[in-house]
Amino acid sequence: MQAELDAAGLPVTLVGVNMIGSEPGVSGMAAGNSIALLQDTTAVDAEAAWSVTWRDLFILDEDNELVDVINLSSFNLDNQANYDVIHDLLVQTATD
Repeated sequence: MQAELDAAGLPVTLVGVNMIGSEPGVSGMAAGNSIALLQDTTAVDAEAAWSVTWRDLFILDEDNELVDVINLSSFNLDNQANYDVIHDLLVQTATD
């Protein structure tokens, strides 16, 4: 999806955040992926601050204000309709 958004010239950056305690899995998660991967830390603890559930997608606008949260476990991107909804929401957020 990042490649599609880039090709459309949209200012959207997809970033994964790995939770504290899951550091051993970073190399496996990063392998073959093209989005940035950040490691959460106890100094920041974004997971706790944002009440993150496993596989949550947080969509932020250009001011880093929360637009929506979608859980990708229940809204799987392997389903083309789900993919299209999220893609369209990102495009809409980027162009508003």
